Amino acid sequence: KQQPFTSFQQLAPVPPITNSRYGSSISQNLNHFAALVGMPGTGTDAGVIHTYRRSEDNTYVRNIILTLDAINTAGFGNSVDFGNQTWGVSGAPSSLGIGSVANNGYCGVIWRDPAAGTATNPNPYIIKQLLTIPDQSKLSVADVEFGYSVAVSKNERWMYIGAPGINTVYAYGRVDWTAQTMSVTPTAPLASLYIADDIQINNANQLNVYVNSGLLTLGVDYTVSLDLTTILFTGTIPTSGDYVNV
Repeated sequence: KQQPFTSFQQLAPVPPITNSRYGSSISQNLNHFAALVGMPGTGTDAGVIHTYRRSEDNTYVRNIILTLDAINTAGFGNSVDFGNQTWGVSGAPSSLGIGSVANNGYCGVIWRDPAAGTATNPNPYIIKQLLTIPDQSKLSVADVEFGYSVAVSKNERWMYIGAPGINTVYAYGRVDWTAQTMSVTPTAPLASLYIADDIQINNANQLNVYVNSGLLTLGVDYTVSLDLTTILFTGTIPTSGDYVNV
């Protein structure tokens, strides 16, 4: 009787790394064109994702290595999942939380650029978003293990991240980017501007703030509150009659 599955290729990290735990997680996209292999390492190792693409003879060849460039990352690649063709996610559940508590956890959202593969755009993969546990009260709790398990729906509209240390799964829905703007003309000095009713961001660098058509500089002219809802002007504060555009 013919066996339903036969081995045709072996993948391994180059160069080999002792105790790298390469292969801790594996996923491929639906048309089998791309594959992701997690290599979380051990202990405090940051971990990486090895990416592969299918060659003309249908074997996988090495592409790039993805890292999660966040402070105190540990165990990136412990879990990984591809959705359809474009979006994936990988967990780093050993990452430290606030106060360096152990095993709090991160996740990196992976985006594969469908237009990549040319001389001017050779890199098809980027880490599009860094996720920490949504419940901020848990950021200083040890052994949450946010990112221990991950899943992306086949239509790439939904993503799920497990945190078994607190017996919780977090669900995320994809919100496609749209242009978001707001404008105000203050009638008095404006030390802060609440933006969350009109603009939602994941990090402060996503904002462009203008006063009277002049672009302000983040960290010099303004900062953004930790909950990303309010602009705090720190340089020249807009005053009555100025035109503020975000």
